[in-house]
Amino acid sequence: MLKMLSAAACLAIAAVGTAPAFAQDALTGEMANSQYLVGTWYCAVTETMPSTGMRQENGTLTFAMVPGNALSQVISTPTFSGLGYLGYNSQSNKFFANSVNSMGGISTETADRGTPGHNVFIGTASEGGQTAPSRDTADKLSDTRIHYISEINIAGNWTKVVDVTCTKR
Repeated sequence: MLKMLSAAACLAIAAVGTAPAFAQDALTGEMANSQYLVGTWYCAVTETMPSTGMRQENGTLTFAMVPGNALSQVISTPTFSGLGYLGYNSQSNKFFANSVNSMGGISTETADRGTPGHNVFIGTASEGGQTAPSRDTADKLSDTRIHYISEINIAGNWTKVVDVTCTKR
């Protein structure tokens, strides 16, 4: 389950892959502030798993525009791969972040409109038959640097499981 959060972790921020091209040249409306994410990011990932301890590895995160004024995201490390979407739902007035990963995990989260460059996504993450509340915090440090923290709620306590810093090239 914690491995699944690596996908979510780089989801709100932050892979290798391409998405199909479509007619829209730029994100609009509530998604316009996320335009800087489009492209490939190189990431330093620190995972803190209760069962295995701390592990550090590098990976890539790629965001691409897709139909629906949203972003697709693909994250890849030597031990993990995940796919997801990041967008805005005008009916609920919330951002959404959904992902699946190579470990059988799935995550669904939403975030209220907040300060541009800072989003806190809240939802659930499931993997290996376990489901837990999840919280992912994504911060824009600059147009070429992002920071992401993924947490799950274990017995009423938020526990950081992934800490990612990515640089765009």
